[in-house]
Amino acid sequence: MKVKGMMGSAVLCVVMGLFISGCAGGNYGTMTAVEGGEITLDTLVRDWQKYNIFYGGTNPDRPIAVVFDPKSDGKNLEAEGRWWSASDEKAVRDAVGRVNMLQETAPRLRKILGPDDSLYGYAYTPLLRLNMTVVDQNTMRLISR
Repeated sequence: MKVKGMMGSAVLCVVMGLFISGCAGGNYGTMTAVEGGEITLDTLVRDWQKYNIFYGGTNPDRPIAVVFDPKSDGKNLEAEGRWWSASDEKAVRDAVGRVNMLQETAPRLRKILGPDDSLYGYAYTPLLRLNMTVVDQNTMRLISR
């Protein structure tokens, strides 16, 4: 039993390491915690049709992040690598539910910000950072390999 828990922790550390950006500065996005009253995860899930939604992790059944990209804000998030699109309410709820199962890592709702601190979307994840690079003035790319 102890070995199983250690293996799970090791796998989680590897996954987190894959997502955490080791780069500082430059043309990269950042994330900050959503403060009370701004927006809630329940609101994002309820209004899922207003967002392009991606979830990422080692495989589709084990997401470590769910990203909500507002469709009408003129900003775009693209996903490359181990990201999958959630195109219906069931897929969104399933992905959020699986991230919720990571309670030992305390998932939180975070704002995704561009280099100029403009809002690109939201991420529900226990991670402090995601690999994000700027493509152009209105587009950032989420990268997971």
